[in-house]
Amino acid sequence: MALLGSIPKMDGLGNFSSRFELGCQLLERGAHADAYLLFSGLYREKEYHVAALYNLALCHVAAGQWEPSLRLLERALSHLRKSSVTTPRDDTYQALAKRQAAGRSYLFPLPESAPTLAPEYTRECILRLMVDACAACAMWEQIQALAEQLPDLEYANVQIALKLLQEQE
Repeated sequence: MALLGSIPKMDGLGNFSSRFELGCQLLERGAHADAYLLFSGLYREKEYHVAALYNLALCHVAAGQWEPSLRLLERALSHLRKSSVTTPRDDTYQALAKRQAAGRSYLFPLPESAPTLAPEYTRECILRLMVDACAACAMWEQIQALAEQLPDLEYANVQIALKLLQEQE
C-alpha cells in the first residue's frame, strides 16, 4: 500500500533536500510508488540533478521499466562532472574497492551530495545500473562499451552481463 499516495501535491511540500531524503528513505523501505512520486517532482524541478535522475531510474527498475531507466541513467552520466578529488590507490583502498565491487550497493539510492562528494562512486553506480538495463533490454552491443568505462574491478553484475554477451555471440 502506498505510504504517501493519498497526500495531494506531495512534490510541492518541503524543500528539495528534505523531499530528496524522504525519497531515499522510501526507496530503502521498498515504497517505490511513493519514492517515484517524490523523485518525479524533484526531476521536474531540477532536470539535471544527477542523484535525482539516478534514484528515479531505480524506481523504473523496480517497475521493470528498463528502457526509461536507461534514458535517465544516460542523462545522469552526461551531466556528471569529473571532480578534481583524487582517490587513494593504496592496498587498503584496493581491498575495499574489490569488496565493494562484488556487492550490490549500486542498487540503493544515491544521496543528494554523492555526485559532488563521491563522483567516482556515482559514475560507477550509473554505469553498473546501465549494464543491468542493457542486459534486460537485450542491448548486447552496449554492454562491452559500458564495461570498458569501469575501473579494472570485478563487478559481479558486469561479469554476469559479459557472460550473457558471450552466450549471445
